[in-house]
Amino acid sequence: MLALACVVTPSFLPSSPPALLVTAARRPAIAAVHLSFVENGKAGVIAALSGSLATAPVKASVLLASSNTKITPQWEYSVYAFAAQLAIFGVMYRYAVRSDDDDTLKQVIFIAFALFRAFSSMQVSRIWTPDMWMKLGASFGESALAFGVAAATLEFVWDKGWARRRPTAGFLEYPPRRWEGSTNAPPADRFLQYPPRRWEGYANAPPPFFSDAPPPYYSDGPPPYDVDEYDDYDGDTSLPYESDGDTSYY
Repeated sequence: MLALACVVTPSFLPSSPPALLVTAARRPAIAAVHLSFVENGKAGVIAALSGSLATAPVKASVLLASSNTKITPQWEYSVYAFAAQLAIFGVMYRYAVRSDDDDTLKQVIFIAFALFRAFSSMQVSRIWTPDMWMKLGASFGESALAFGVAAATLEFVWDKGWARRRPTAGFLEYPPRRWEGSTNAPPADRFLQYPPRRWEGYANAPPPFFSDAPPPYYSDGPPPYDVDEYDDYDGDTSLPYESDGDTSYY
């Protein structure tokens, strides 16, 4: 009887949940996140190397001007800490400026980083003295040089297509491949019209294409809804935003 109970009891227990598998829809998203991390890493490394090389003469002059010409732990720590700050600046600069042509935003970003570093690296014994202002100006000049060179290097690399900008808000960083209208094209939804030409995915397009994001889905295609929905209003079949038959913005 006990043996029978041991055999029957497991049949009434709930079955174990199936193992979670990565679906086909989630795989491209995971790949896009991985590629985004790679581009952030590129921006950080480029900013750290370019900014460190730009301020190398300044660091060397500070070391030679000291009484002890050997590399001290404090000097070595300041070099590594500055490189880490430059790497963080590169990632934040990529997220802040994106693919917008806003020169004011670019200037504000690197000036803000320069100010933060200048104030945080100050070591003063007496406040509001001429010596303190001189040290603050020298620290700000060094920081502005490093962050400015790092920003200019990132812009140069992005323009050359060796790395990718982050697109403007509202656009996918790595959009999926969209196909021309053919027998192999996916079924078009009336709220998502496929453009008449093919836009290659970012992973397959040449590097210069990475400088800007593709246009919206409706920029060069039919309107994203059926005109028949508006046929019941006094027989007026014109589009709500159409004026004088001008549809050049489709």
